Amino acid sequence: MVITCDDLIFGDFQMSDYSIVCGNGSDGEIDGTENMGMTPTVTTVFTGESPHSTYISQKYDSNPQFSVRFMRAICGNQENDYFGENELRMFNRLLTGKPGYSWLKIVNSDAMETDYYYRARVSAIEYERLGIHVVGYDVTFDLDGGMAYSEEQTVRVRVAANKAFNVYCNSDDLHGYTLPKIKITASTAGALTLTNTTDGWTSSMENMTADEVLTIDSKNELLSSSRARTYILNDFNLHWPRLLPGKNEYICDQDATLELTFRAARKVGFVS
Repeated sequence: MVITCDDLIFGDFQMSDYSIVCGNGSDGEIDGTENMGMTPTVTTVFTGESPHSTYISQKYDSNPQFSVRFMRAICGNQENDYFGENELRMFNRLLTGKPGYSWLKIVNSDAMETDYYYRARVSAIEYERLGIHVVGYDVTFDLDGGMAYSEEQTVRVRVAANKAFNVYCNSDDLHGYTLPKIKITASTAGALTLTNTTDGWTSSMENMTADEVLTIDSKNELLSSSRARTYILNDFNLHWPRLLPGKNEYICDQDATLELTFRAARKVGFVS
């Protein structure tokens, strides 16, 4: 599938920063297409972040894929309608310089009601030639199972000990959890327990100090603190906080300040 869009952002690359546009073809006769050998074969392993979306523990059988054709913003039949060698090297470096998946944002103001983000990696790059000149730059992306994601959402709440509060997650994935990053600032020293009473899931941390900031990254299963801790995982019960689709009722057993950050799944497919 070849898509067109108003702008495209992938990692450190943003189309609108350069004099290029996204289109379905090039003007004039094309003499040939060259594959630049940038088709990596990789084994991708993530902790807490799979390259395939899952549906009730079953993986989809393939990753969705689409292509984008970048061209010069046409100024006439002039040399600056072509891609230069240094420019192509810069694009290749930006698009393939980081291993694994990065966030991809497709901007199309006419077709999309909101912004969507995908987890993607570049799987192939080709040059479209006219004589000795490169007039088209074709990039193929692989996605991590077709799910799109919302913009990053942050919920901040000051909670009172043993008083329920609600967090809403508008995920389209009704069969899985959304795994947030949570910053917890404790008010008093001692143990701290955070319970999602909607599904009875309790996360607890021992040996907290007053005003300590604990960061729990559930998606990547990372734990850190604002103070030095030698064996921080020994104090954690390894119940990484999680959000159900819809309403989540929480209770914390002490006064604290919480900041939850997450992206909700969007089953939108592609908008060309």
